[in-house]
Amino acid sequence: MGFIATEKVIDVVHQARRGGKLYRSQPGDREFATVIEGICANGSALDPMIIFKAKDFCEEWFEDVPDIPQNLLFGKSSNGWTDKKMSLRWLTAKFGPSSATKKKAGERYRILLSDGYNSHINISFLEYCINNKAIPICLPPHTSDHLQSLDISVFSTYQHAYRAELQDRFESHDRGVGKRNFYQIISKVRPIALTPEIITSGFWHSGIIPSDGSIILDRLPNEHKARHESPSPNKTTISPVCELSNLEVSEVKQMPSFVTCQQVPLAVGVAAM
Repeated sequence: MGFIATEKVIDVVHQARRGGKLYRSQPGDREFATVIEGICANGSALDPMIIFKAKDFCEEWFEDVPDIPQNLLFGKSSNGWTDKKMSLRWLTAKFGPSSATKKKAGERYRILLSDGYNSHINISFLEYCINNKAIPICLPPHTSDHLQSLDISVFSTYQHAYRAELQDRFESHDRGVGKRNFYQIISKVRPIALTPEIITSGFWHSGIIPSDGSIILDRLPNEHKARHESPSPNKTTISPVCELSNLEVSEVKQMPSFVTCQQVPLAVGVAAM
């Protein structure tokens, strides 16, 4: 059973009321909240974790929040981003002995794919995974655009739906976004972005499930072809040590153009469904 998880840092935009009119916020009026999302290769999604920028929780934040899912987590940090403590709390709730993923997997191992940021992953995180039959796999650096299923399919729709909801609220002169109504907005966004079709599309387009590395290689045609194509016979090969000042005009015109492409490492996880 394969899962992938990462966080989405969202700009929480406050709207100010001046002289009876609503104005969009300025940069100084903004703060950030983090939503940790987890999805499964079968098309399902875990309940999220929402992290606010705060020192302490206030009960009034949740007074107007109806029907909070039992497995929804709220956290706090100094900047509204995740940290090692929040990551471990999320892991304990989502992959612990009484978690929904444990009940679904039974005695089978679960694969957990995630971004390998030092702020998220540490020894305690890895030990908890191993002790609870979760195999942690960190995606290689700078490969999220190719291998992170949430980035590939979910978060683009997520962001579009979030902005559309904010626009609707702004046009209806509703109050801005804050801790008291943030989950209400997210609860409208998630059903749009986390459909089984969108989730499974992310796993497919990342070449993870089903396992198919060629999907990634096809996105890097220049590099892939450069490894297998031999130089064309009608091209002039110029020695690397040759100086431009010593070249004839005709040789300069025939000088080939080289296109470099950074190599992107691949990591494919095979999960038992």
